[in-house]
Amino acid sequence: MNSAVLLGLLGAVFNTANDLIYRVSSAGVTKKKVLSFYITSAFSSVLVSLVFNFILYGDLSFSHKEILYGIILGILSLITYILFIFSFSGDNTSISVIIFRLNMIPGIILAAWLLNESISLRRASGIILCILSIFMLTKREPKKAKGRNYLMFSIGACLFGGILNFMNKIAVNEGCLPFKMLFWRFATVFILCGIFVFAKKQWEFSTGIIKYAFVSGFLLIMAVFFILEALKTADVSLVIPLTQMAFAFIALISWIFLGEKMTLRKLVGLIMAIFVVILIN
Repeated sequence: MNSAVLLGLLGAVFNTANDLIYRVSSAGVTKKKVLSFYITSAFSSVLVSLVFNFILYGDLSFSHKEILYGIILGILSLITYILFIFSFSGDNTSISVIIFRLNMIPGIILAAWLLNESISLRRASGIILCILSIFMLTKREPKKAKGRNYLMFSIGACLFGGILNFMNKIAVNEGCLPFKMLFWRFATVFILCGIFVFAKKQWEFSTGIIKYAFVSGFLLIMAVFFILEALKTADVSLVIPLTQMAFAFIALISWIFLGEKMTLRKLVGLIMAIFVVILIN
């Protein structure tokens, strides 16, 4: 297993841990809780990035590129996740998650188009399997009427998520140091999200949300760090599908530790996820 695949999988592991924290915290019950969790998590990521900047680089000097790309990625990240948050109508969680997880597709298309990244038949097969595994591992829900606006929010989150994936690759190609850039990314998210939350009075803080959000901030920034490190030496079409393996890890953990039923559908999805790693390695 090459280093880029290992780093990508480490990113997926931290994403999995972050998803579990989000689930345990019950922060997704209301939009106010989601936004409160998100802004607190961003603040935690800012603090973590400051610590790692001192540990790894010994200072807080930033290049113009690190500031610029950090701000751009922060804006893209905020737009992506705000759209994702508001894509839920209460009866379309499964659809929203599937559409959002497909953000690898616009990211890979942009990389192939603008960065001339080649996609071999083997890797293309892995990408297709990754998409199929997402559908298999997503919980099926009763069909209900869904508003067009919610679908548009989901599609918007998917497209901006793909652009975010692509811009991560551009930033590392430009030589930006990960934690220096990440400081500005999450500082931007914290400031802009803070303006939105307090202007709209969309907060609902509690001790539980703050506690879990701080842990989430650490896990999130480590996940992004490993993904950025993987993108330094590998194509978007290799790294980004690996980050989706968090979805498979969640299904496996839910079955083993949380007592969720392992259906044939989920088992097939997990097997597909394993073959994804084998094919794109």
